[in-house]
Amino acid sequence: MPKLRVVEGKLSNKYNHFKDYRFDSCIATDTRLMGVVAMKVSWTAKDGSRDKLFQLIHLDFSEYGVDDYREIFSNANNPEGGREVRSEWKRISGGLGGSEVRIPFFTLVQLIDEVIATNEKYYEGHEPFIQAFRKETLMRLRLMKEASSKLLYEGDSFEEKSKEGQQLVCKSPLTSFELINYFLMRMLDKDYHGASFLGDVTTSEMQQSRFKEIGLAELVRNKISKENTSATPTGGEAVYKCRFTALSDSYIYGEALITLSPRSLMRTRSVLDFEVTTLMHISSYEAALQLQQAEYITLYELTVPAEAFDLDDSVFGADATMSPAPNGITYILYNKDNYHVDSSNYYMNHDMYGAYLLTPNNELVVMSHDIIKITNMEADISRSMNASKLELKGRYKLETQVFKSFSEMPGAKFSEMIYSPENND
Repeated sequence: MPKLRVVEGKLSNKYNHFKDYRFDSCIATDTRLMGVVAMKVSWTAKDGSRDKLFQLIHLDFSEYGVDDYREIFSNANNPEGGREVRSEWKRISGGLGGSEVRIPFFTLVQLIDEVIATNEKYYEGHEPFIQAFRKETLMRLRLMKEASSKLLYEGDSFEEKSKEGQQLVCKSPLTSFELINYFLMRMLDKDYHGASFLGDVTTSEMQQSRFKEIGLAELVRNKISKENTSATPTGGEAVYKCRFTALSDSYIYGEALITLSPRSLMRTRSVLDFEVTTLMHISSYEAALQLQQAEYITLYELTVPAEAFDLDDSVFGADATMSPAPNGITYILYNKDNYHVDSSNYYMNHDMYGAYLLTPNNELVVMSHDIIKITNMEADISRSMNASKLELKGRYKLETQVFKSFSEMPGAKFSEMIYSPENND
């Protein structure tokens, strides 16, 4: 009697579609030092049809690992995948601020394997739906590696390929401020491998620092000043003092001394040593005082029904990322780069160019932390099809941040929150 076995059909997620396709290319963002990388992988059918398969992958080098994954099939008439691929690529890479680089298949696999190993430590603490997503995603990625295993052993040695991959997805060269801010980001995120790209500090030294006293944390703000001591002569090693605010389970205030190598025409500066001198939990109120910064807000009122208004009709609006909020819909416009990291007064939210909030009360609230950027956002609206659908109601400079709080207040009207002497009896 013949032995029966189950054969997976092409509609099954267990079918290895990758064996029917040939690897073409992988485009990645050079944002490894931010702790994330987005990748767009392209495959072409082996049967001569020139049909395409695209993978859209987002990697988190902290607790979540592969935290976004999609496969999109496209026919030969759509070699770039059409609107769906463009939309998905914008969604996962648009807010990262990096440049796009081409990486080899080996580096693609290396980056995936790294985040999978990192995620193992946090997997059990995640919600069941996240665990289910991860299980299915890793199954698909295993099939990809099985179908293309020979690509992993072509060309240079493992060590040379590993070094090449690290260089490709890390921004370079770095300024002193970028080097310090990126190093703190990676250390607070317990991403010691990422931090190791930036200096000569050993992993053991990193793990034994005072950062072990807190959980995973995000660098929210960092003020850098140079320590002028006899140990830092001109042209020699330089010591910088950092006063930083981070967000973990609660807000953290800390101070650290970071020593950079001397300037050289032959190589980029690197971190030689660091010491965390202060680390303490602070209240949300204390953090708010440290994070305080001005907001420039322009208020419009819709002159047409909400269904007749579309922010996508403006250039900036079409480039913004949309998400629901308790008081309407927010549209976040990100910078095209990560130059905000190159600052002695770093703010995490300065990766944002500006934001829009469209409320149920037919108000459009436009916000930026920069007066030039809010002016550009106004000019973009005035040149768009939306100009005739909006009435300018006011411009405001607020010394405290209210935009986020307002977006979380269902039914609130911004015009009623602003004090006006004319309406005050």
